[in-house]
Parts: sequence; structure tokens; C-alpha cells
Amino acid sequence: MATATPSRKQVQQATSNQLRRPLYRLGRTIRTYVLIEGIALGLGLLCLWFWLVFLLDWGTFKTLGVDYLREAPLALHTGVRWILLGCLVIAILFILIFKLVTRLLTSFNDSALALVLERRFPSLLEDRLVTAVELSDQDAVREYGYSEEMVDSTRQSAAERVERLSLGQVFDWKRLGTIVGVSCALILTVITFALLATDTAARFFERDVLLMTTYWPRSVLLELPTFQDSSTKAVPHGGDLRVPIQAWKYVVADPSHPEGWRPLRWSDCQRSTDSTGTQRAVPWELAGLSVSPELLEVLPDAWTALTLDEVEAKVARSSPTGNPDEREPILAELGFALIERVRGAIRQVQKTGNTTLEPELMSLLPDAWQGFSLDQLDDHLRASRVLTPSQLDRLRSHLQGEVLVRSDGVQLLNSALAPITAPVLTTGLLQRTAVKLNPQTPPLLLSESDLELLPREWRSYSIPQLEAELAAFTTHYAPEKLGNRVRTRLVGVFDELDERANLVGIGRRSRFRKLTIPDEVTVEFEQLLTEEERGQLKPRLGKPRVRRQAGSNEFNYEFKKIDRALRFRVLAGATSTSWYHIDVRDLPLLRRLSRTQSEMGYLHGSNERVALGPFPVALEGDESQVEVPSGTRLQFDGTCQKKLRWVRLSLPDQRAHDLWAKAAAFGLGIPILGTGGAASVTSSYALNLHLDSKNPFVKSLHHEAESEDFKFTLHELASDDLKLEIEFEDLDGIVGRRRLTVKVVADREPDFKKAQPEIVRRRMITPLAVIPFSGHIHDDHGLLAANYEVTVEQLDRKVVRRQVFPMRHFRPLRQPAEAPDDLAFEKREDVTPSRLLASPWATHAWASPTIARMPLLGLLGWAQPPQLEPARDYVFEFRARPGSEPVLSPTDEFFDTLLLREKPNFAQPAESGAAPLALPYRITVRLIARDNRVRTGANGKPQPDSQESRSPETFDFTVVSEEELLIENGKREEDLRDRCESIIANIQKGRMSILKKLREDFDGGFQTKEGNFDFRRASADAMDMHKLLVENQLALDNDVARAFREIYREFVLNRCKEQVLERIDKKICRPLEATLLPGQHFARAEESVEILARRLESEKQATPRVAIEEAIERTDRLVQRLEEILGEMKKLIEFNQALKVLQEIIDKQREILEAVRKKEREERLKELNDR
Repeated sequence: MATATPSRKQVQQATSNQLRRPLYRLGRTIRTYVLIEGIALGLGLLCLWFWLVFLLDWGTFKTLGVDYLREAPLALHTGVRWILLGCLVIAILFILIFKLVTRLLTSFNDSALALVLERRFPSLLEDRLVTAVELSDQDAVREYGYSEEMVDSTRQSAAERVERLSLGQVFDWKRLGTIVGVSCALILTVITFALLATDTAARFFERDVLLMTTYWPRSVLLELPTFQDSSTKAVPHGGDLRVPIQAWKYVVADPSHPEGWRPLRWSDCQRSTDSTGTQRAVPWELAGLSVSPELLEVLPDAWTALTLDEVEAKVARSSPTGNPDEREPILAELGFALIERVRGAIRQVQKTGNTTLEPELMSLLPDAWQGFSLDQLDDHLRASRVLTPSQLDRLRSHLQGEVLVRSDGVQLLNSALAPITAPVLTTGLLQRTAVKLNPQTPPLLLSESDLELLPREWRSYSIPQLEAELAAFTTHYAPEKLGNRVRTRLVGVFDELDERANLVGIGRRSRFRKLTIPDEVTVEFEQLLTEEERGQLKPRLGKPRVRRQAGSNEFNYEFKKIDRALRFRVLAGATSTSWYHIDVRDLPLLRRLSRTQSEMGYLHGSNERVALGPFPVALEGDESQVEVPSGTRLQFDGTCQKKLRWVRLSLPDQRAHDLWAKAAAFGLGIPILGTGGAASVTSSYALNLHLDSKNPFVKSLHHEAESEDFKFTLHELASDDLKLEIEFEDLDGIVGRRRLTVKVVADREPDFKKAQPEIVRRRMITPLAVIPFSGHIHDDHGLLAANYEVTVEQLDRKVVRRQVFPMRHFRPLRQPAEAPDDLAFEKREDVTPSRLLASPWATHAWASPTIARMPLLGLLGWAQPPQLEPARDYVFEFRARPGSEPVLSPTDEFFDTLLLREKPNFAQPAESGAAPLALPYRITVRLIARDNRVRTGANGKPQPDSQESRSPETFDFTVVSEEELLIENGKREEDLRDRCESIIANIQKGRMSILKKLREDFDGGFQTKEGNFDFRRASADAMDMHKLLVENQLALDNDVARAFREIYREFVLNRCKEQVLERIDKKICRPLEATLLPGQHFARAEESVEILARRLESEKQATPRVAIEEAIERTDRLVQRLEEILGEMKKLIEFNQALKVLQEIIDKQREILEAVRKKEREERLKELNDR
């Protein structure tokens, strides 16, 4: 078979391909080598950087306890982290550029590759490969004049030798293996570390790669609640600052918290949804924790809001080894919460028709209750709630028969009073005896209310059964015992938390940790001085130690009298907080405080509220005081000298109010919940409720943040003074305070400055009497009514009638006093209707009728009513008028007893004026007044709320017949008659001793045995007579005439018979008053005697006889006139004596008649008995 022979060109092409194929493989292997080496170097360098930086960062924290992110300034630790990260980036870039990219981008030609092989295999290739590659171009062979056969032979020989080469021997695979091995080892350590210490690796990545402010977790977590918002706190100069320090034990990861960890709460143990609607996952360490919803449901509301550290502290205080004073209230609180929650669950289950509770809820109840029905369970829970230890002791005493019931006390009293003391069989004795005979005897001493406290099935038990149940109740079913079951479950939860805190998650970050609670911490502080102060003062340094408070995880330290800025931090072992600063600032003070008030309209004569102000409030001292009337609504506007963050109003005695709230809740909790522990539950609720509404007196408070101004409005003030404390915090956090006292000036009741009856004696009046009064009633803002309160009583004080009658002349409104003339009309704009109506002349026109106002005010006279104002004073004065004037005037204020006859059940008197009641009886009169006070009602509208006051004195009058009144006054008339006789006797004695002797001296020519007559003595005797007349005139006027006139007025006011009045007035009073008038008998006698005395002194012997005779004559006429009046007095007295005798006869006849009637009744009764 014939074969085709390849051409030269084909042979050359095949040889060339045979040469290039190894070279191509060599170039590809070189690039692979470079790539593997670059990647290995890069990853190895990255892992090496990781370990170096990690050991530097984490090692420093572990060995020295220093976290440079906490301790170093922000700029420093940020710069260090950027430098470290920059070194890594530079090294990676160097490897990428010079070890990878540059070498990968290098072009490898055939000559270079052939040269590499020639150098690696010189003995085998003997430069043939390089020659063959260089002479591969035929044109170049021809150009150089080489033999093509020789070149082809060389190529063929090179191709055959290349085929025998091992290209792997060209590379240093051991070096590459070392690099890759080291890199893989570093990578493996990093991966292993990331899996086993995921949280630590992640924190390192966040800190040093992502440059986040993530702190290394510490074994102690300390928080300063005072410095949560800022690391700087300002205090006033010389002020104190209390710094509470809280250490937490159970914490969960929280990126939003500055430390990255926060205290564990109940909500972290269960899947929940936050306020934004995001589903919150449970930390993997806490997944499946035995915290069921039923357990959280039975906890008190206050407990569910606590951290688990705070709950654990409460659980620790309630342990059997704890203080009983702390343990019992905590267990009682848990027990009562369990009772309320289970009873609520029972009601919910009964509504759905089910018959069982959740198993988790039932597991919290005693084992003896597990088989109970829902009704039985609810009944026993109710008994656990209401039965207190004192009630249990009382029930046991009743069951043992050691107490006495009410019927036993009656038996003992009857036995003590009986003539023969008999043994008393008390109920307790009977009960003890019955139990001995029959143990199934039911209790006799338990009342219905006692049985209501017990479960229903117990009420039919015998005494031994009840005693056993009560003993078991105290041991197992009391609220404290139920609360101990919840406590046991909580102890199990905390034990499980301790176990789960040690879990290690591979590939998972730690989300829950258990930290250490130190027994003490150290507060390190130092004063911050300026450069100038450092040269003069030495900063104060300190490291005081603070012990942990018993039963809690809290420490407290207080800086006293801070006068310079300082910084401090808290140390606990190797853990330290960051530095906190305390700056000294000026105390914020109020620059202005003013008030605007709305007062009740009645205080200003208006039907609507009247707005007043603004008025400045004094800011001197520590307290500001204002006075406002009752019912005022106040608004305060204030300005501070500094911008304020917030303003708050509180009561200065807030603590006292909190105690009051607890006390009130305690008193309320005992009857409701039935135990002392219940008080803690209810008082806690009441206290929270009170603190939520810190100040119920404040209606609104308005303040914009970072503003100097604020204002607040108070609710309407009633009657009690209000003490407020204005608290305001400036932007530095310094709180200033200002006490404000609002003194409420209550609308006082009407005041009786004077109230008394006039003329009428309060001993006796007739049934027709008129009682005039004088008085002065005053009210601050206006009187609404003035009345008489009249009470009609029998002599044994039995009230027959009580009624109120208005005073005759009182009017609640009156015309105002003339306004001061202080309105000036200086320009045309001043002449306005309101100013015209307020002017003095317009006021007079205003009080006039509308028709009269028309010419002055035009159409306004028709449109406006007359001005009136409330009457603040009512003055009524009764004055004694002269005899010629009426006793009463239409303007007098008096009470007419005839008004009492208007009641239908009173017997109407006959024309003779018989009394409506059998005489005698008593009338009591008291003045009462009501003011025009107005209060704001429940609907917010003003409503009348008048205050009523009574006169301090009550005026009692005994009502008798007219005859008895005349007889009683007869005694006074006899006294007046005797006084009148005495006056007449004195005048007659003077006439006889003085005037008669002067006449004898005149008849004898003024001659004496001594020879000289003493005219000076005679003149003095005449003047003595004149003095005697004057004195007796005054005595007659004061002691007799006025007294008779009072008797007359009294008879007039008692409406006595006209004959009696005329006798006293016309026969006695008027003649007496006439003799006392100027120019009448007394005046003439006094005048004549005075003239006689002067003539004797001046004229002596020339004194005419007619002067003596005239003096004697006028004196005799005076005596004669007085004797005539005295005779009328005697007739009046004889009339009164006759009345008295007649009254005695009438009384005697009444007694005889009554005795006869009594005798007749006795005889009739005797006859009836005989039959």
C-alpha cells in the first residue's frame, strides 16, 4: 500500500509544536505557583496579624485588666487601631502587588522559558532548546545562511530531549509547601479559635477590624444610675452628691448598652415583641429555661418589672435563715399574688366551660388541693386570703371554749344581781362538756360571720375536725406558705441560671453571662485644679472603700460639700469604670415670678369670674407667699436666670404623703385581704398610684425644653393653704428649688359685731310684745339674708315651734357709695360711655329712675339698670326717743311676736289678746345671717354655697300675762316711789334748814348776839340750797323719770292696755319730765335760790324781802308738784297691789278647782271599783 511522505514544512511545523508544548506547560505552572504562593503568604500574614494584634489587645486586658478602648482617649485608641489595621492593609497590598499581581502580569516568551529549562537541565539540553527556539523562524534561517537540514536536525534533537524532561523539577515545591503549610496552620488556629471562642473572636473583629467601640467583657459589671445619661454631673457650690453604684450578676448582651451588657429581665427569658414590633429572640443559653408564662403570671406586678438580680435579692431575704421581719412580708406578697392570679384564672376557665386549670398553675398549689373542683379551690383560696393569724387564734379560742359570748355576759350579770348566786353554765362550758360526750359536736361559739370566713365544707365539721383543719391551714395553706411554694420555684430558676451560665457554644456568641458581685468597691477620686491653682493648692485625693448593702447588690457613696470640680471612678478588683466628672456650677434661681388669678365674681359684685393681675411674687428668702381668696384659680408665670431642662411641681412633704398613702393602704388592706402581708401589696399599689399623680393640686404645667420660662395653673383653691415646691433643673443637671405657699383667705362667716335687744327686759314679756333690736352684722363680701330664729318652748324646754323670720329692713343689695372723682377728661378720646358712666355725676344719675337719667345719659339711661352692690354691713340701732315721740319708728328693727300666731295649729287668740299657748312659756330669739358665698359646682359652674352664722348670744324671754308683767314691774315702781319720796324729803329738809332760817334772819334785821351778821355765810347757805336742788333734779331725772319712761316704753312694746299706758305716761312720766324742763318748777326754784345767794353776797342788808319769799314760794310749789306726782305713783302701786291680790285669789281658786276636780275623779274611780 503506497504512503504519502510529509513535506518539509509539515515536519517543521510538527517539530515547532512539539517544542512549544512543554514551554506552555511551564508558563502555566509558573503562574499557578505564584498564585498559590501569593495567596498563602497573604492569608498567613492576615492570620499572623490577627494573633499578634489579638495577643496585644486581649492579652493586655487579661493580664493587666486594662481595656485601652475604655482607658485611652478616643483619639489615641482610634489612631492606634487605624495604625494596626493600616499595617495589615499595607502588607496585604505589598503581597498582592509585588508577589502576585506583578508576577502574574509578567509576559513569558519561548526564549525565556527555554532559557529556564536550559539552566535547570544544562547537561541534557546542551543549549539545543534555546537554539531550536531561536531558529524556529525559517526566514531568519535563510537570512543568516544556515543550513535548513542542520536546523531541522537540531530542532528534532531538542524536541526529543524536551520530551524526556520532568517540568516539576523546575520549581522549589518544598518552599511552597512550607509557606502553604504555615499559612494553613495559622488559618486552622484562627478557625479553631473562632469556633471555640466565638464571642471573643467576634469582639476582636468588631474592635480591631470594624473599629467599633466594643469592650472586652468584665467579670464585674458596675453601673452608676446617676451618670447613665452623661459622664459629667454638675452640683451647686458646696452641695452634696449621692452616687449609687449597682453591681449586676445576671446579664445579657445588648449592643445598645454602653457596656454591651445589661441586667437580665423576665422578658429576656421568653420570646417577645418590642415596641417597634420586632420579634426579640431569646439568648441561646436561656432557650428552654423553666420560666413558664404561668410562673410569671403569679408573680406580683412589681416583681415582673424587676431585674432578676433584684428578684434574687428578694428571694434571698425570704429564705428560712433570713430576718423574719423581712421574710414574712415577702412571702405574704407572693402568696397573695398567687391567690389572686389563681382565682382570676378560675373565673376565666369557668367562663369557657372547662373544669381544670393549667398543670403548671396547679403545680404551684398544695398537694392536698390537687383533686379539688374549681369551686372548692376558689373557696379555699378565699379562706387563705381572709384568714389572718389573729383570726385563726380567735377561732381556736372559740373552739376550745375559752371566750365569753354576749349571752354569757348577761347570765353572769343576772347571777351577780340575784339574791342567791347560782352557777352559770356559759356557752364555752357547755361546748366543752358536749365535746367530751360526743366528739362530733358542732362549734357553739362560732358566729355566722366566723363561719363565713371558713370554706363551705368546713362549716359542717365537728370541733376536732375544725381544729385539725385550722392547724393544717396554718402549716400549709396560709399565704406565707403558698408564697414559699412560689419562692421554691424561683430558687430552681436561679439554680438553672447558674448552670446555663457555664455553657459553651461552638460557633455561637455568648448572649448570657453570670458575673461576680464584689463585697466592696473602691471609689477613687481627685480634685481637678487649674494650672494657677496647682501652684497654690494640693488637689484632694481619696480611695474610700464602700461595702455592699445587706440584702442587695447596691453600694452607696456620697460626696460631701463639693467646692471644686473632681473626677472619680469605681474600682472592683481588676475592673474599673470609666472616669466620671463632677463640675461645680451656680445654683439656678428664679429671676421673676408673677401670678394671674381668677376670683369668684361675687367677691367683686359680678356674676362671672373676675380676672386680676399679673401681680409680682416676692422672691426674697427661701419661700414665697401669696394670699388669695377661697375659690381662686391661680396661674403662675416664672423666669429663671438659666435655661432649664425641666420644671416639676411637688409637695414639700412628699415623704409624709407617701407614708400617709401606705398607712391608708394598710388600713384598707386588712379588711380586704385579711392579713398583715396584704398591706404590703395594697400599700405598694397605693404608693405607686400616689407617686404617679404627685401633685393633685396642679392643673397644668407648661415648659419647653431648654427654655427659661415656664408657667403652671392650679386647680381652684378651696379653703386649705397649699404648699408647693417648684423644682427646676438647668442644663448642667443642677436642681433648684423654691417653696411657694398659697394662703387661702376663706370667706368668713358673717360677723355679729353687736346684737342685743333694747328696752324690753328679757325676764318677762307679754304674748303681744314687740322686741326691738340693735346690732351690726358684717360680712367681708356681702350679706344675703338676715333673719330672726325664734323658738317657742314650754318651761320644761320642750320645743313647740321653731321658725325663721326675715328682718324688716335688710336688703341684700344697695346703691354704691359715691366714686372718687379721679376720672379726668383731658381730650376727646377720653369721653367714652364707660368713663361717663363711671364718673361721679353719672353715679348720682345712675341711682335715679330711668326717666330722670334720660337727659343725662341719653339712650344708655334706658338700656342700663341702676348700679347696685352687695350689702357688706347691716347696722340697725334702736334709740330711746323723748316722751313726745313714738316709742317705735318705721326705721327701727324689731321682731313682732304676733308673727307667731300665723301657724294654723296655734289656737287663735280672742279679742282680749289671749296667748296662743298656755302661759307661761318661753321664746328664744337668735339672730342669724347668711352671706353670698358662691362655689364652683361639680359641673364647673358657680353654685350658691352660703355660710350661715348666729349671734353669739341667745336671747330668752318668758311670756306671761299682762297682769303678771304689771305685778312684776310694781316692785320697780315701789322702788321708784321710795326714791321720789327721798328726793322730796331732801328738798323739804333744805327748805326748813336753809330758807326758813334766812327768813328768820331777815325778820330780825340780820342782827346777832355777836353784833355783826355774816352775809357771806348766808350766801353760802343759799348756794348750798341751790346745789341741793340741782343734785335732786339730776337724781329725779336719772333715777325716777327715766326709769318710769323705760317702764312706759316696756309696757308700750308689750302692748299693755291703754289705761295703764295713759296712767304712766300722762300722770307720771310727762309731769316728771315737765318739772325737769327749763323754765319749769325745778328751774324756777333753782333760779330764785341762786338769785337770793348772789343778792345776799352783794347787797347784804339791802337784800329785799321779796327775794327770800320768792325762793321759798317756788320751792314750796316744786315740793307740792312732786307730791302730786308721788300721789299718782302711789295710786299706780295700789293698783298693782290690787292686781297682785286678785292674781293670788285667781291662783288660789285654780288650786281649789283643781283639787275639787281631782277629788271628783278619785270618787268616780272608787265608785267604779266598788261596782
